[in-house]
Amino acid sequence: MQVFRANVVDIAEDSLVIECTGSLDKIEALVDTLRPFGILELGRTGAVAMARGPRSEASIHRLAAAAPTGTDGPEAMSV
Repeated sequence: MQVFRANVVDIAEDSLVIECTGSLDKIEALVDTLRPFGILELGRTGAVAMARGPRSEASIHRLAAAAPTGTDGPEAMSV
């Protein structure tokens, strides 16, 4: 998985879960490589933006205020 900079995040007796981030071409290359082994399920998030750095109470409130309508605020965000 080093070539794709992918991570195995769960291993079971008959399956494993792989996480991979990168360009569309990189993701497609990984999927094409794994396809002969059988892909049971494939999920894609699309583009995701994530803030980096320390979190303060004030920044969490700013994120909650900027969250789209219909979400639960910061708890619904991937961080």
